[in-house]
Amino acid sequence: MDKRTLVIYDEPDFMQVLGAYARHELGGETIYAQNLAEAAGALREAKIGTIDLIISRGHVSADQNTPPPLERSEPTAIQFLRAMYPDSVLPPCIFVAAGASQRYLEAINGLKNSRILPIMDVQANANSEVEWLIQNIGDHHSSFGMATFQVVRQADFTGAGFGKHVYDLLESGQWHLIHYIGHSDVDRDGEGHLVMGPNLGDVLSIEDFAHAASKVQFVFLNSCLSANPGFIRRLVQRDVPAAAGYAWPVSDLVARTFCEAFYKELFASKEERGFIEYAYMRAKASLREAFPNHRMWTAPLLYMQAMDSQPN
Repeated sequence: MDKRTLVIYDEPDFMQVLGAYARHELGGETIYAQNLAEAAGALREAKIGTIDLIISRGHVSADQNTPPPLERSEPTAIQFLRAMYPDSVLPPCIFVAAGASQRYLEAINGLKNSRILPIMDVQANANSEVEWLIQNIGDHHSSFGMATFQVVRQADFTGAGFGKHVYDLLESGQWHLIHYIGHSDVDRDGEGHLVMGPNLGDVLSIEDFAHAASKVQFVFLNSCLSANPGFIRRLVQRDVPAAAGYAWPVSDLVARTFCEAFYKELFASKEERGFIEYAYMRAKASLREAFPNHRMWTAPLLYMQAMDSQPN
C-alpha cells in the first residue's frame, strides 16, 4: 500500500508548495485539507491509523468561514491533532512556521517524531508582491514625490545577520514610508518580532525596528499578527504617525490583494492622491469584494496619531 500524507495547508498558496514537499519527503498519496474541519473528515475517511505523515501549517482555521483565533498560546493545528490522537501516538508531523520559536517548541513537547520546519525552507520569498511594488510604485517613485525607493531582500543577502543589516539600513536613512513583506510573531512576553529568515540573526524585534526608523511617517507591516499590541505599542511609543497591519494570520493572497488595492488608492495620481485613511477604507472594501464569503476583510487595521496623513 502506498504511503499516505495528510497536508493541512489553510492558505491556498500553500497547497501546491506543501504538496510538493510531501512528495519529496515521503512520496505516495497526498490528501489535502484546507481547514481543521476538512482535516477531521479526511482522517475519519482515511482511517487515522493509515496516515504515515502529517504536514501542516501551525495555525489553521477551524473551517472555511472562521479565521484562526487571536489567542496564540498554542498553534491551532497542534491542539487539533492532540485531540484527534488522544493517546499522543501520532504519525511523524511537520509543522510549517516562521521559525522554531519557544512557543512552538513547547507545543510539540511530547509529540514523538514532530518537528518545526521554517517556512522559508518550503516557500520562496514573496517575489510577486515585491515585483508589483517595483513596477507600480518604484518605477514611478519620482512622480509620487519620492526621492528614493529601495528594495532589500533576505534572498539577496549573502552574509549572516540580515536583521542587523536591516537595522543599519533603517538607521542610516530618513525613510518616510516603510513596507515590510515577510513573517512576524509575538513572543511569550508579548513583544513583536519580524522574522525575515530561518536563522536567529534574521529576526529583528519591533523595538529595534522602531528605534532605527525614527523618522518614518508610515509603516505597513504586511505580515501576520502585525496589528498585535506587541507591534503597534512600540511604534506608537516611537511617535510613528501611522501604522497598518493585520489582527490575525492572513494568507499571502489576502495580504497581496489588500496591499495592491491600498497603494493603488494611495498613489492614484498626483492630483487625486488620497489620504492614508481613505486609501485604507477603500482597500478594505476591495478586500471584502474579493472575498465575499470570508471575514478576512476585517483583519487589516490602521492606527494613526497624526491628523495630516497625506503623502508629500
